[in-house]
Amino acid sequence: MKTITYRTTALFLLLFLNQRLFAQEGFIIDSVSFCSLTMAVPDTCVAKTKHSVAGKDWSIEWSYHNKGRYPSTKRPYVGFMKAVGYKVKEKKAQFLIHNKQVQGSILTFIDDDKESYSIYVSMPVNKQIMILLLSLNHYPVNNSSLPGFVKKIIQFKQ
Repeated sequence: MKTITYRTTALFLLLFLNQRLFAQEGFIIDSVSFCSLTMAVPDTCVAKTKHSVAGKDWSIEWSYHNKGRYPSTKRPYVGFMKAVGYKVKEKKAQFLIHNKQVQGSILTFIDDDKESYSIYVSMPVNKQIMILLLSLNHYPVNNSSLPGFVKKIIQFKQ
């Protein structure tokens, strides 16, 4: 069981933290690249890498992986969050990314009295797997509950 936990933790670190390791300090990123589309970063947001943007109460990041090398499911992410002590609730939801319908999950992480929320989506893009993680401090219900910049990337299917 410990081996699975260690592998899950290592996979999580590879998937979501690898972009941050190579970010340059003091370097301002004014645009990001999402699925071959270049988008300007609004003044109200900060881009830490070319694949992550953060606002006041949210952050979104995405990464691309070769098919077969990394799983395209949320299991490693959820496993990592459980391993560090969170209770996890999941609700399936339909989203649109570049007018393509994808299934994802709205995840609620509970720790003592505090809750945090994420939208997790993985989908094939140009012979790769794209994994997207949107973290929010409020429960996302519909498109009006998503930040403006985020709606350029992902929306609820209505």
